[in-house]
Amino acid sequence: MLHRNLPVKAASLLLAIFLWFWVMLNEENPITHATVEVEVHARGVAAGLALELKTRNVKVSLRGLEQDMTDLKGSVRASVSCKGRGAGTYRLPVHVEGPQDVAVVAVKPPAVLAVLEEVVSQSKPVEVKLAGEPVAGFEIKSADCSPEQIQVSGARSQVERAARIVAAADIARMVPGVPMLVRVSAHDASGQPVDGVALTPARVSVTAVSESVIVARTVPIVPRTRGTVPSGLRLVSIEVDPPVATLLLPASNAASVTYVDTDQLDLSMVRRSTSRVVGLAVPAGASLVDDTPIRVALEVEPVPPRPPPPAPPAPEEEPAS
Repeated sequence: MLHRNLPVKAASLLLAIFLWFWVMLNEENPITHATVEVEVHARGVAAGLALELKTRNVKVSLRGLEQDMTDLKGSVRASVSCKGRGAGTYRLPVHVEGPQDVAVVAVKPPAVLAVLEEVVSQSKPVEVKLAGEPVAGFEIKSADCSPEQIQVSGARSQVERAARIVAAADIARMVPGVPMLVRVSAHDASGQPVDGVALTPARVSVTAVSESVIVARTVPIVPRTRGTVPSGLRLVSIEVDPPVATLLLPASNAASVTYVDTDQLDLSMVRRSTSRVVGLAVPAGASLVDDTPIRVALEVEPVPPRPPPPAPPAPEEEPAS
């Protein structure tokens, strides 16, 4: 009687034990869901073709035990296969690989639009674009680049879209006559950047052609002398007429010029008050705005004689005894 339906009873016991373990396991490590966004990569693109994916990322829904669902983004990979396909537009299914013991529930979108185009290369001129302010005292007249043309390679539609190849140079960092390497970039006719093309070379040498900017600066005239007036005379004053001069000079040097000297005057040759026309020691690279004569007036006067020293007091007489 006790042995009747023994196999059934044993199976029920085993099932109960399994269910108990399954319940305990899921309470400690429950099943969870997660969604990650991953980039789609292409496989099997034939040589001579360039690929453009209209959708770069897909969202992948996953399900698995909690302990297996950590750090999923780095372990989930999405790809499409272009093997055996020529130039054209295709809707390719997305294949997803995830970690072991994690199930892929859904992929959105499940397929992406892919455009395969012939790879071409065209030679295009480089346009130098100058920005910023030049070094003080200089004006950039033009800029030359070498090479003047570069190779633009990529999908035919993108190469044809690249209407302008621009080398943007910062004038403030340029030294006139010294070449500077500048990175080039591709832009369409409206100025928007064009991605997905290779530029060879990636940098060109840009040389600025500049000239100094001439400015006017008015500075005081300082009389320059040597020696001293002869004995018996003293110098009362030195006056310059006009007291200032206006110079034309490169802006790069303007800040350092704060005055201009006269030609040197020898005071030892002065015998009386006099006035004379003198030249100016104009700094190198500068010139005078006008040729108004510069006159220096020297006023001297005799040194007054020293008064005689006072006489010593007379000795006092001693009283008679």
